[in-house]
Amino acid sequence: MYHAQSDDSGFASLGYLYIESDRHAAYLDDLTDDEAAALGRIRSRLAAALRKSLDPEFVFSAVIGRGIAHFHEHLFCRHRGTPSDVAWEASDEAAPRADDARVAELVSDLRHALGDMLRLPAGT
Repeated sequence: MYHAQSDDSGFASLGYLYIESDRHAAYLDDLTDDEAAALGRIRSRLAAALRKSLDPEFVFSAVIGRGIAHFHEHLFCRHRGTPSDVAWEASDEAAPRADDARVAELVSDLRHALGDMLRLPAGT
């Protein structure tokens, strides 16, 4: 799991996470049952941690798999106050932008909420 990196402006969409399997799996259906179950637990716990830390309206999950033949799942928030005309899949574009210090603070919150379930390198 990792948080979206900051762009050229030095800011990232707050609460946009990527979940990946340890083993390379090109597509969602390449995951073993054990991997899929573990990723499901992580997804649910991350969604709960995001809700606790950021209090968004929704936490969305999407596996798209069009650009790169490598499984990764997007977990992102629709923050309160997002205009109703913003489509769900564009919620991250309307999200608060955060600098690296704020992202690191959120990652620390997530690390605490998840305990030893994930290996999160510092600063990610």
